[in-house]
Amino acid sequence: MRIVPEIANGRLQVHYNRRIAGTSELQYVVQSSSDLKTWTTLSGAEISNLPSGALPGFDEIIFRATAAVSSQTPMFVRVAVQTP
Repeated sequence: MRIVPEIANGRLQVHYNRRIAGTSELQYVVQSSSDLKTWTTLSGAEISNLPSGALPGFDEIIFRATAAVSSQTPMFVRVAVQTP
């Protein structure tokens, strides 16, 4: 799996695939880091959730960060997949 980050209207958006809700117990959390050592949950919201045309059993998710992107601080992003 891969994620696709982009800047839209000054905010980070992350596109990723997630198993269809109710088909697994996996939890998907978008996280950010400035140093690749310490990761925190990225504040934001899911703005799109559509069935994936390329991956059966998955939805295509678009997550948008709450805060505007700053060019002053490096930001790394990942989607952590966890079990409850």
